Amino acid sequence: MAITVTVLYANVLDGRVDVQKYLTGHAPKVIKEMGPFGLRGVRAVQLHGSPIKPGADKQYLLQVALDWDSLEAFNVAFKATSEKLMADIDSFSNLSPLIMYGEIILEEKFQFM
Repeated sequence: MAITVTVLYANVLDGRVDVQKYLTGHAPKVIKEMGPFGLRGVRAVQLHGSPIKPGADKQYLLQVALDWDSLEAFNVAFKATSEKLMADIDSFSNLSPLIMYGEIILEEKFQFM
């Protein structure tokens, strides 16, 4: 069962996420360290709020999705790399991320001309 591990950084008072440092520092480390364990893909989204409630407070600053073939593959990778990668979060954020996972039940890519 393919899964996505979602990592969310909340928009809280005095919370900080430096997206450029994430992109140039932490993300390459995640890919390098977890790639050999079967990481299938990574998506990072800088969140800006609700498109249907303009002006509403945004709940999260950054969303990262890590795609895996299985929860077991992620768990092996996390056990082997978590100490190094979790310690590196301080290099771009002062937040503790919310980490969740779910089964991929639909994935479509579209290319319109």
